Amino acid sequence: MAHEPKITSKGQVTIPVEVRRRLGLRRGDRVQFTQNGAEITISRASDRENPFDKYIGILKGKRKHAIGAKEWMAELRDEE
Repeated sequence: MAHEPKITSKGQVTIPVEVRRRLGLRRGDRVQFTQNGAEITISRASDRENPFDKYIGILKGKRKHAIGAKEWMAELRDEE
């Protein structure tokens, strides 16, 4: 599979759809270029942020008293 996209005046390149599909890339994803001698490879960049970080503390202040995960699950299951 060989592709030869042109570089724009801003140094941008369109990644061919076949390559995006193989890498599972979507709009907004980051890529990483790695050089090994004269060869450069493109790969999906590792996620810098944990996708669950935005939920930390979301329930803070929602309960009158703090409980642990086991107690919370028991409460949800109506177990005592």
